[in-house]
Amino acid sequence: DMKIDLMKIGVPEDKIVVHYHGIHTANFDMPRNYQLTGGILNLLTIASFREKKGHITVLKALKTISQNRPDIKFNYHIIGSGPLEGELKTFISSNNLTDKVIFHGLVKHGEQMKKAIQSADIFLHPSVTTNSNDKEGIPGAIVEAMAAGLPVISTNHAGIPAVIENGQNGLLITERDDDHLAKHMVDLFENEERREELGTAAKKYAMTNLDFLMKAKDLQKIYKTLLN
Repeated sequence: DMKIDLMKIGVPEDKIVVHYHGIHTANFDMPRNYQLTGGILNLLTIASFREKKGHITVLKALKTISQNRPDIKFNYHIIGSGPLEGELKTFISSNNLTDKVIFHGLVKHGEQMKKAIQSADIFLHPSVTTNSNDKEGIPGAIVEAMAAGLPVISTNHAGIPAVIENGQNGLLITERDDDHLAKHMVDLFENEERREELGTAAKKYAMTNLDFLMKAKDLQKIYKTLLN
């Protein structure tokens, strides 16, 4: 996606090499039980409170679930901070979601972050392109969730489809499509086998293709090619 943007402003295609960054996948290699604890679906987003992160899409989807499927018990855990916190909390309060959404504030990488990831059942990151054309690359939090074996629901946005193949190692929706997001969450709530299938495939992909040691070697090859 960034390559296309660069070409649009005149950078020659033969001057561009696409290199995907990696993460320390071993840090997120944790045991996972795909059963719901107490029948409650634990949802997680780790992202700054900015428009492009798509928190409001999640909240609209949860409003729909609360209205149409009151039998589904869920908790939405949000890790992060940012300028839209007040707006998000206003929406939550206005739509009777206060007792179902938990703000954890800014959490640094470490045991508390790992615990949050391990306790989650689904990772949500429905990124959007803003009116000012602000958008993601590939959010590191998505790759971390994949490495931890979490089923991920995200969007056909920027570089995200480069790491998530829809229906294979995660689920992708159109930007701002909260109805589709709600449907996916309900489907995964009702299907433990599908949660495990997506989570296991995500973990395998991240461990095989997105480990930082492997990606460092790929980057080294790029530098050596340029030096030669």
